[in-house]
Amino acid sequence: MRKILYIIPIVSVLIIYALFSSYSHSFSSSNNSYSLPDPPLYDKKTCFSPNDKLVDTNNNNWTHVFENAKHSVVKVIITNPYSNPEISTGFIYDNDGHIVTNYHVVDNANSINVTFADGSSYPAQTIGTDPYSDLAVLQASATLKKEQMKPLPIRNSSALQVGENVGSIGYPFEQLSFSVGSIKQVNILRNTILGYVQTGMIQHDACGFHGSSGGPLLDLKGQVMGVNSYPGLQGYDVPGLTLAIPSNTIQKIVPKLISQHSFKHPWLGVDVTDLSNFVVANNHYGAVVQDVDPDGPAAKIGIEGLEPNMSSVSDPFIVHDIITAINGSPIRNSSDFYNNIHNKSVGDKVALTTMHDGVTRNFTVTLGEIPSPF
Repeated sequence: MRKILYIIPIVSVLIIYALFSSYSHSFSSSNNSYSLPDPPLYDKKTCFSPNDKLVDTNNNNWTHVFENAKHSVVKVIITNPYSNPEISTGFIYDNDGHIVTNYHVVDNANSINVTFADGSSYPAQTIGTDPYSDLAVLQASATLKKEQMKPLPIRNSSALQVGENVGSIGYPFEQLSFSVGSIKQVNILRNTILGYVQTGMIQHDACGFHGSSGGPLLDLKGQVMGVNSYPGLQGYDVPGLTLAIPSNTIQKIVPKLISQHSFKHPWLGVDVTDLSNFVVANNHYGAVVQDVDPDGPAAKIGIEGLEPNMSSVSDPFIVHDIITAINGSPIRNSSDFYNNIHNKSVGDKVALTTMHDGVTRNFTVTLGEIPSPF
């Protein structure tokens, strides 16, 4: 009997941990949370078929878009200690020849080469990186010709609509490839392996494979809507589930990577989840505080995260703080919270309202800088 009594709390803790972990591995839109389904597999040749790759579902022909854009898209060839040379994509950002790509493309690179549409190839150096947004800026070591520096125009991504047609261009294979599709979701939150939550991510069904990383997502005018960051999601080559970093994030972070070589992200020091994941009396909206970093600004003012409820398996957590407003603006869910914080700057003072065990609390807190993940 004594052994059984020891086993029961251990099993309960394992169950609670499993439930807790499940909250952190989903994608959420601004309206609801959902887990991405397992999609059907596609054949690469069919996905990039010459018969349909230049015409979208509204019969728009994208030939002129890709013909213009290809002169601004570069092949990025990486060598590293762990594998054979890898091919990815980048694009010209400005008249100084800065090239935007993904951080995960150049991470751990021993050497970087960039090849332009005219076939010329040059060694490149990393100018700035941001692991949290998965963005990096490169520049060719040689002086480029003026005709090689053709930056792509960048549009405002805040007005993107589900169903809007998009075009993807890059090097998923050794040759430049094109695909068209449409936006499936906007304002997606993505939990990264670094523990950071990316906001505003765009999900689209234009074909994407490993080498598509760092390539631009374009509209019918040839303007950049985003940067393909997770083709097929986490290394799985599955068309239909490509995620792109929105252009507004690019415009916020890339100039800092060029001028300061890094970007300082504001940090409250909490992870939150949606209230809909819990049964909490007398609360109709808010972002539930899951975890509190002991060294973060939130911990210093007494914000509390979830506590395991050892007395109940059906209700495994005790909820303490629910964030309901920042600077007076209602926080309805986790998307509201992360979007609000990401639009702030390091050193900003914010008024934070929480519901703590049924009691409203108000704080003023200064946002810190998110620590390096390394």
